[in-house]
Amino acid sequence: VSQTLMFMRAQGIKKMFLSALSYREKQAGRSVPTVVTAAIKDLAIKTSVKEKEQKLTDKEKEKYVQWDSIIEARDKATLTGQDALIVALYTMTAPVRLDYTPMVVLRKTPTKAQIQSYKAAGSNLCVLLPRTPSFHFLNYKTATTYGDVKLPIPKALADVIRAQNIPNGSWLLSVGDQPMADKYLSERIRRIFHDMTGKIVGVNILRHSYISKVRQGELSLPQKEALSKSMLHSPYESELYRKI
Repeated sequence: VSQTLMFMRAQGIKKMFLSALSYREKQAGRSVPTVVTAAIKDLAIKTSVKEKEQKLTDKEKEKYVQWDSIIEARDKATLTGQDALIVALYTMTAPVRLDYTPMVVLRKTPTKAQIQSYKAAGSNLCVLLPRTPSFHFLNYKTATTYGDVKLPIPKALADVIRAQNIPNGSWLLSVGDQPMADKYLSERIRRIFHDMTGKIVGVNILRHSYISKVRQGELSLPQKEALSKSMLHSPYESELYRKI
């Protein structure tokens, strides 16, 4: 086991322990001891420094697959039904987290009231309009920060979705025709992509692989920080200076 992997595991254990201590004190109505908050801050700094190396750990190497290899495996695979749909969702557009379930299929533009109703019910939407199909992500991990997000569905992906002949209502279903739970979808993704690539590729790996492909050739994070420092401005300002 590499030193990097040992480091990350140790930090994970420390984080769990410190978080538990902090939670216990807050639940008891007491202030979190300064030594605990200081340790949490120190841990965050050390983890951030390690993550800035942007290198795969030995454990990640066991699962990681380059995006081009994922697409090649997809094109060679003979998938049908929901397996074909799941692979299309995670390879024919930017892969989101496990936000395709629960998701409801509609074929008419929802009203504001309907959107709020689906949002309150915890569902996201796939609106299959003939010319402008779109996903409406109403419930996802960072929704409180970014709010409702409407994304166009690429034509190739829309064709795959339509070929499924999904009736209005929930689309990814598990046993008993019930909407898939997040955990079920996660496990199914790992199984499908393992069959395709020989590695246990989950959503996190798909997202890392996709972003690495899209942003290949760019400077590493430490290089970006060094550049911004040499120009006496922030990394964000460096991005604004960059013309594409």
